[in-house]
Amino acid sequence: MELWRLSVPAFTLQPVSLLEKMSHYCAPNALMENAYKIQDPKERFVSILGWIMFNWRSIPRVGLESSKPYNPALGEVFKCYWTHDNGDKTVFLAEQISHHPPVTAFRTHSKDRGDFKYEGWVYPITTISYYVKNLNTGPATISFVPEGSDERESYQLIQPPIAANGMMYGNKFIEIYDKMELKCEKTGYSAVINFIAGGENKLTGVIYKDGGAILDVHGVINKKVGITDMRSHTRILYDTLAVKRFPKYINPLTQQDERESRLIWHKVTVALKEKNFDDAQLEKHLVEESERALRKKYTEQHNAARAAEPPKVVEKAPPAKSGWFGSALSYVGLKDNSSAEEKHTGNFGHAGFTPKYYAIEGDLENNWKFTGTEIKFADGTSF
Repeated sequence: MELWRLSVPAFTLQPVSLLEKMSHYCAPNALMENAYKIQDPKERFVSILGWIMFNWRSIPRVGLESSKPYNPALGEVFKCYWTHDNGDKTVFLAEQISHHPPVTAFRTHSKDRGDFKYEGWVYPITTISYYVKNLNTGPATISFVPEGSDERESYQLIQPPIAANGMMYGNKFIEIYDKMELKCEKTGYSAVINFIAGGENKLTGVIYKDGGAILDVHGVINKKVGITDMRSHTRILYDTLAVKRFPKYINPLTQQDERESRLIWHKVTVALKEKNFDDAQLEKHLVEESERALRKKYTEQHNAARAAEPPKVVEKAPPAKSGWFGSALSYVGLKDNSSAEEKHTGNFGHAGFTPKYYAIEGDLENNWKFTGTEIKFADGTSF
């Protein structure tokens, strides 16, 4: 069963959209803001690893109340930025590019810090038994240009699953489990971090150089994590109480665009914060019904536009695409009215809907790209 098809009780909702929640996992802090200045590639890798893990510190929790963010609406957008001590800014953007299945494209960009980017898309696959398991699939890449270099350095991230335990009986808690992997092919450094199931949020892992172990990683993800070298010298990678973070700017509600997260979910959020769960459930239902009507409108407009086009005849029906990004249009006979941009609709996306900030580039397989559309804020700041 896929959890995004379910309507959950209001008391389990966290008063924030998943898009905004993702900004928490991409926020700049002291562990990453100067990573591009570090000359030692090993220390750069350690810094990026620590930044990723620190930002996941808020995932583990006891209990399930107020734990599930809102499922984003199709075309929903969340944007914010953080201001560093010297005035530099890091911007975050997330857009819901598909609803069934739910796919979120995201990017964090710090132009003045080695052109730092963390971007990709997330497609959560959720299964239910005695616990809920959520696996975030999709590419995620961190990249920047180290100071003194003219070549971009990229880190490929495989995210770990998240489990909500105690759905049927027993202790209720949320934890990260299984493993995460981080790899930088350019420098030869990689890491595998194993999260120990059971609710204590402990982890162990190893950092490798060209396949050989050089550092052990250990600790509790939401408290303190350390690293130990092969000579048993240990140092702190991060202490959650000591890492400096930066102020965050979000458009005021009265100045948000109609598809921005906080405006879409405002009435649900107010009811949840007042613990009025009946009103929250009603307002959530109204949002969902409004979104169904909007998706129906997209479909009707798309079908009307296609019906008005003369058919394009090709000599041979194109081969069916495989994978999530395969064309959802079924080629009937020799008729093909679709453009390359339309062929993602159905399996990924929605007929007639065009994301504001993302588009498919080239082949349909794994190729959602940020279009470079200017990101504007109500205070006049733009990126």
